[in-house]
Amino acid sequence: GILDLENKKVIVIKVFELDAASKPCGFISSGKKSKNFTKTGIWRRGINGDYEAKIEDLYDIIASKTGQSFENIVLPEASWSDIDPDVIAFYRRQRAKVQPDAVELDYSDTDLLLSFNLIQEKNGVFKPNIAGLLLFGSSLALRRHLPMARVDYIRSAGTQWVEDSDERFIYTKDFREPLILMIPRIEAMIMDDMPNHFRLNENELQRSDEPLLPQRVVREALVNMVMHRDYSENQPSQINRYKNRLVLQNAGYSLKPLDALDSSSSLTRNPLIASVLYDLRLAETKGSGIRTMRAKLKQAGLSEPKFDSDHTRNYFKATFLLHQLMDDKQLKWLEAFDNHDLSDDDAMALMLAHETGA
Repeated sequence: GILDLENKKVIVIKVFELDAASKPCGFISSGKKSKNFTKTGIWRRGINGDYEAKIEDLYDIIASKTGQSFENIVLPEASWSDIDPDVIAFYRRQRAKVQPDAVELDYSDTDLLLSFNLIQEKNGVFKPNIAGLLLFGSSLALRRHLPMARVDYIRSAGTQWVEDSDERFIYTKDFREPLILMIPRIEAMIMDDMPNHFRLNENELQRSDEPLLPQRVVREALVNMVMHRDYSENQPSQINRYKNRLVLQNAGYSLKPLDALDSSSSLTRNPLIASVLYDLRLAETKGSGIRTMRAKLKQAGLSEPKFDSDHTRNYFKATFLLHQLMDDKQLKWLEAFDNHDLSDDDAMALMLAHETGA
């Protein structure tokens, strides 16, 4: 279209994103006298504008052209020695607990990883792909090949992120290990850091102390974070434990619309990783994880989680409030909206926005 801007005619053109098979898109120079003579390489569109891509930036695009995801890529320096046999042994023990007669338990280590498509043969030598490293790689291999594929746990002192590093958080913990070891360790840390509340069930005389946020919710949120993460982005996943909420954020926008997250369909960015997590009964395959979280939160008397997804900035965030009933201060704040005839859900949505500083 044509737009009038400062008494001048401006042509407005919308440039749509190319489909995966057509990427990468390069600029063709018409000679050094051309104004675009420097743009002869491959350029990518980022948050702050176009930038010239390095070869590492193109791995995910090249994989997409062949119908593969980033997790299928074999890094040039990766080798079988990067696989930790102790982690494979851990998988076998956990798998045997879930399904003692699983046929893959009789496979050799090589055949086991081949069955999951986690290693590829190159000139007679087996090398792990990125999914193989993330699931079964040694800590040293992960630090060497995928230094940003870690998860940071941050315990903040207040309810908001502050710039002053001396007052920003109480402590932090970095997790850099294979996913099948990392998930239970982070889950345990979150639960240890979770306040308890007492519950007195009907017809029972003795109370029981339970974590405020149900453990099943924590596990589902954590598994979703590592399973759907975009590992081509060089940024750690982050778990922020504020005074009043738990926030999990990772690179990788939601592949499903936010209003369809609890639908029965299942989409995953990393199917190889998801397959192994499913075999250990850590992951859901029929899109029931979000429904499970919402049901458990409702059962615990907590508000629904808040999900945010941004395609352009390529991130996903899940927020869980850590209080059941509104206190006097929160009820006082809501009195300002008395004339708006708010439903209970409206009031909780407002309180969520208020608590998270939205």
